[in-house]
Amino acid sequence: MEVDTVRHGWQSGPDFRGTYDIVKTCLGTVVLLCWSSVCPNVPSQKKGLWHKFSGKIQLFFLSMLGPDFIFATALGQLNEAWRAKKILHKQGYTEWTLRHCFFVNMGGIHLEFRDRKQNGLPTFPADVDQLLYLVRNNYMSLPTITQADIDDRNKADSFTRAIAIIQTTWFTVNIFGRIAQDLFVTTMELTTLSFVFLMTCCSICWWHKPMDIPRPFIVPVYADLSGILAQEHTSAKSFGLTPLSFINRKEWLASQFWACCIHVLRKIIFKSSTITKPTEADHFPSISFHEPDLKWELTAGWVVPAYSAMFMIAWNFPFPTATECLLWRISAIITLAVLTLLPILAFWQQHRVSVASWFGFKKASEAENTIHGNDYGDIVELGFPQPNQHMGLLDRLRNMSANKDPLLVIRIRVWIPFAAMAALYCIARLYILIEDIAGLRSLPQSTFQTVTWNQYWSLF
Repeated sequence: MEVDTVRHGWQSGPDFRGTYDIVKTCLGTVVLLCWSSVCPNVPSQKKGLWHKFSGKIQLFFLSMLGPDFIFATALGQLNEAWRAKKILHKQGYTEWTLRHCFFVNMGGIHLEFRDRKQNGLPTFPADVDQLLYLVRNNYMSLPTITQADIDDRNKADSFTRAIAIIQTTWFTVNIFGRIAQDLFVTTMELTTLSFVFLMTCCSICWWHKPMDIPRPFIVPVYADLSGILAQEHTSAKSFGLTPLSFINRKEWLASQFWACCIHVLRKIIFKSSTITKPTEADHFPSISFHEPDLKWELTAGWVVPAYSAMFMIAWNFPFPTATECLLWRISAIITLAVLTLLPILAFWQQHRVSVASWFGFKKASEAENTIHGNDYGDIVELGFPQPNQHMGLLDRLRNMSANKDPLLVIRIRVWIPFAAMAALYCIARLYILIEDIAGLRSLPQSTFQTVTWNQYWSLF
């Protein structure tokens, strides 16, 4: 057997990439980015791995399917923490930072009332507003929490986040390098770039929020919860998440519609609805939609439309067939239209009274504008039945929550257009994801060429 005597030094790799490389890079970037960016609330303290990681897993899968929902959650939590910080500073608690407010609002403090402890009942979380309520009424003192206390419980995986940042940066630079050298960018890479943009915005909103806090602080309250509830003429069997939810619970269009969608999905998947008693909740859900203040809506209102507009970049891409090109254009238009119109309609629904007053129109009644409140009074005034009354078909459509929570009522004239737009959006998003995969079967030759970075090194 003849031995090959020809020897070679360092050999550079091939100057092309395969379809597998494209899929691996895009999927790896999205998974790393979504997992390292989401910040769940303090998990349930019940035993079991699901209770420990359920918030993280829910946020992760929702960010994979709809990062715009995660951004709405992050923006609302930032708004709540910012507002709580301002209130605390006005009350003289200037040592409380934005990080403190995030920590408390994510369920970082559990209250242990004297009578509940004697009866063997579990602790439950309280947010900043509820803590201040108890402090103002001399039921307790504001707990002292240092930055070191929070950081000691912060179990963020810095290594994973560092890898995600490096991978995301390299992916983004590579995409712009391909654009600069007129190399084809696949729709899958375009979708991944949209994920990078929106999840980066989520990370900015959650910049001061602690990540992966495994357990809360237990703060004893030397007062009876039953006495507090009796004084406020309420009970622990309210529709809120905890017995203190009567203090500051506020539902708005997004949270009402989200609760409706979750209930419908549970009915479809599990064929039954499980009603959980509010007093059994030992954590705040990680997926929640707090109503942002007007200034936050106006400041961040461009983010979601900008995200949806990125799909319009592929308007003239060479798709495998003309039909796929047409369907992509229709889906991109629907995505952009829905994510532009929904915030506008939600803004008008929540602020139309204020806007009308700006232009000198007659101011509508408060009951006509919103149904925020603690009891059934506003609901009855609007003509909605109480839970013990007979409910017709329209009443069921207005309130699809499992326990017929009166604060989750949605008017039919609002419910129908929002449901229609949500359905169109889901169909459009589904097609975009399908086309990302299907489009890989036929791509231009330049797709498989890599960026020639050598031409840039000569500039230095």
